[in-house]
Amino acid sequence: MLLETAEKVSRKLVFVGVQEKTGHTGNHATKQSAIWITHVEEVTSLAIEAAFVLRSLDGEGYGYPPLEAMACGIPAVISNIPVLLETTGSIALYADPHDPKSWLDYLTL
Repeated sequence: MLLETAEKVSRKLVFVGVQEKTGHTGNHATKQSAIWITHVEEVTSLAIEAAFVLRSLDGEGYGYPPLEAMACGIPAVISNIPVLLETTGSIALYADPHDPKSWLDYLTL
C-alpha cells in the first residue's frame, strides 16, 4: 500500500530493512519514488526530513520502532492498531492500515 502511495508524495519514501520490491506494483516508476536500504547502518548517510512510517497489521517490534523514532525527534505515522496505540499513547499520528488515503493525508503535509 505504501508503494502505491509513494508516487503521489513529493518526497522519496525510504524503506529500511527490506529488499527492493519495485515490481510489486507492476510500475517501475517507484524506483524514482522510493529508496531501498537493506541495512540500518546505511541510514546515517541520509537526511530524514519527514517522518517515520510504520504500516503494520500485527504490531511488529511491539511498538519500539516508532518510540525510537520519536525519541530522536522524528514524528511517527503508524497504524491505529491496539498494540501501537498502547505503546505510543497519543503522541504519534495514526492512520488506518487498510485505507491508503489516510496515509497519503499525512505523507503529503
